[in-house]
Amino acid sequence: MIQLQILIFVMLTLVSIVLASPHAWGSQLKTNVIAHLAAACGKTVTIEGVTCVSDDIDFGNYRLENGKLIPSSAPGFGMTILK
Repeated sequence: MIQLQILIFVMLTLVSIVLASPHAWGSQLKTNVIAHLAAACGKTVTIEGVTCVSDDIDFGNYRLENGKLIPSSAPGFGMTILK
């Protein structure tokens, strides 16, 4: 049990000091998922993003605001599978 507590402490400490720059090249789907993870973890300097269109997915109401990607507030990742 002590080892688990130490691991949790170390992970929380790292999350608070380590900067991230996730890469999502190739799909807006990955960009949107990473935006949610980055918002949850914080300390994200930049997200490599891609825009695209799809007849199979409604990418939701993600938006750019003052140069920042704002994730959807809809349930899950805020996207809907259409087909």
